[in-house]
Amino acid sequence: MRWGRMTPHRSGSKEGCPDPGPGKRCREPRTSDVYNGGHMLRTQNMKYLVKSLLPNWAMPYARGLREVAAAWHYWVPYVFRDGLAYPPQTVVLEVTYRCNLKCVMCPQAIDLMNPQSVLRAQMKEKRELTTDEIVNVIRQASQLDVKRFQITGGEAFLRRDIMQILSAVKEHGMACPIISNGGLMTEESAREIVRIGVDKITLSLDGPEDIHNQIRQNKHQFQDVMEAVRLIQAEKRRQKRNVPDLTLNVTVSALNAGRMSELVDIAAKEGVNVNYGYLYYISKDMDRRTRALYPPTGGKPEDQDVPMPIRSVNVDVLEQQIGRAETRAAQLGVKTTLSPNIRSKEELRRRFYDDDYAYVNTCFYPWNVMRINPYGDVYTCQMNITAGNVRDKKLEELWNGEAYVKFRRDLRQVGLWPLCTKCCALQTKLWDRLPKLRVVWDRNGASSH
Repeated sequence: MRWGRMTPHRSGSKEGCPDPGPGKRCREPRTSDVYNGGHMLRTQNMKYLVKSLLPNWAMPYARGLREVAAAWHYWVPYVFRDGLAYPPQTVVLEVTYRCNLKCVMCPQAIDLMNPQSVLRAQMKEKRELTTDEIVNVIRQASQLDVKRFQITGGEAFLRRDIMQILSAVKEHGMACPIISNGGLMTEESAREIVRIGVDKITLSLDGPEDIHNQIRQNKHQFQDVMEAVRLIQAEKRRQKRNVPDLTLNVTVSALNAGRMSELVDIAAKEGVNVNYGYLYYISKDMDRRTRALYPPTGGKPEDQDVPMPIRSVNVDVLEQQIGRAETRAAQLGVKTTLSPNIRSKEELRRRFYDDDYAYVNTCFYPWNVMRINPYGDVYTCQMNITAGNVRDKKLEELWNGEAYVKFRRDLRQVGLWPLCTKCCALQTKLWDRLPKLRVVWDRNGASSH
């Protein structure tokens, strides 16, 4: 047994763990490389190995067990700590808002077409976090015992330092998933991704070639994604690695609902998984009602109304396509998931046509996940509430700072606000099943209500 490609820590070394600061030392990685049948597996990635071995019917049960095991970390402070939280299990870093595509259903792309775009003004006026600043954030997350440091964008691979960022995450012992559109993958980047040990790559693919290229407004994008998959799979074989786990993510909308089952055959051919994620959107009415109920917030500028033609899914067709996709996946041995796990026609109708319908009505996200934008602003969630900036304060101070604590208390009181209902974070029914009692501690003891 040995420690992967980690090198012994030397203060200020460019190899191994970067300098953690005075009086600190790098946390040892949680992984070890083990050899089994000539193939190198990483113990940190056993969940991905288990996932690859489980049949589709067993996946919901496995996810349920994992969710129950993880729930104590956010449920206990939800009940007992009155707005305070244990350190986050996940940090999501948006490394850039820049993107090489202009996808027709993307709120950011839609916002940037507006001459009065707030997002464009931010991109011109604000400065993205530097490599050193991001590594410092990664170091702090590691010291907080964060388990998962997710990289997203915009398009993350537009950053020239993306490999340094990914390396830093792994060198600090955290799981490192990344989301990408796959359009910028090269042989060199695929080789580095596998060598570094990135745990998971989610690549956007919204349908067969004609559908995907139309949605992404790029006639080469489908082939670019397929090439990215093949480059990474080839490197995994060459380096004898079982990571990264590869998933094709399908954003289900009116633009592709009638052909989404065709993705299963594509996934089977390439040896990857498929996740069908229902379109996240907020309507102008959802935003207006939220601002009236909770004046501090509203939707982010880039999260405004997705055009109705894109949201107007034919639920009869969608229900049929889900059935076909799952039948075909069982035949071909492809792992497929629905996000959230909605299948019935009635629930599908409410998901796309009833603004007040939510898959679950309780949210624990701000007790468990910290989100940071490219300029260092920390957001409580997808709502437009800033808890501070990583350039001004440490993650630990921000996480249980005044803004976060107030937001958690307010969220507990309401359950969800109108613009929360279609959020992609609402994925597990367990959140509705956990007891919602609240315990208030004072000097004389404790009382619950």
